[in-house]
Amino acid sequence: MDIETCCVCSEPTERAGRSDDSIYAIAQQTFPLSPNGVDSIIFEGEEVGPLCKDCYTRMENLGLLETDE
Repeated sequence: MDIETCCVCSEPTERAGRSDDSIYAIAQQTFPLSPNGVDSIIFEGEEVGPLCKDCYTRMENLGLLETDE
């Protein structure tokens, strides 16, 4: 079974693969992302994920992700 890893920190997300419990979010603004030393850009409105809980929380606190609030 494949283990899902976070697209930001590459750590396991503790989920087996994309499913209802996987963490994906929509970018609220455009920002750079450099997982594993590979530079990329996440554009506003683009889906970001899978994310681990820690990276999701950090990105949400920085205002990078859309929230339900």
